[in-house]
Amino acid sequence: IISLPLVAGFTMAAVLGVDPALRTQVRSLGATTAQATRAILWEARGGVVVAMIAGFGSIISEVGAVMLVGGNIQGSTRVLTTATFRRTGLGRVAMREALAHAAVLYPGSAVRIGAQRRLERFYMELGFHTASEPYDEDGIPHVEMLRPDDGPRR
Repeated sequence: IISLPLVAGFTMAAVLGVDPALRTQVRSLGATTAQATRAILWEARGGVVVAMIAGFGSIISEVGAVMLVGGNIQGSTRVLTTATFRRTGLGRVAMREALAHAAVLYPGSAVRIGAQRRLERFYMELGFHTASEPYDEDGIPHVEMLRPDDGPRR
């Protein structure tokens, strides 16, 4: 998802650089639409390879940024997320999926987590309640939170 805009842009530029007469030529020779598309992509292969390499590079740089910076933001976070994905609800979706998976693996079991204090409301919306006094973990205020097995599901 992170590299999709980059890959799509480079691929589109490569395809638009192919002679427009190629489609007409291969179609007149009896090629299907799929075959004509493959012929155009083959002619644009250099740009498509560049698109894939650029996409891979963007993903690797994102992972590198998380590894280098994510654990070093004092008192705020441990993971650096691209601004594109902030405030999109993906965290809520991921937590619901994880909780559903946990319910399948461990039916009837409560879920206990150590949550950053600033995220208490987020976890409460997912059925957790605060189960401890605040404590310090690596300079970041945390609380234990518990979600009974009958908490809200998807």
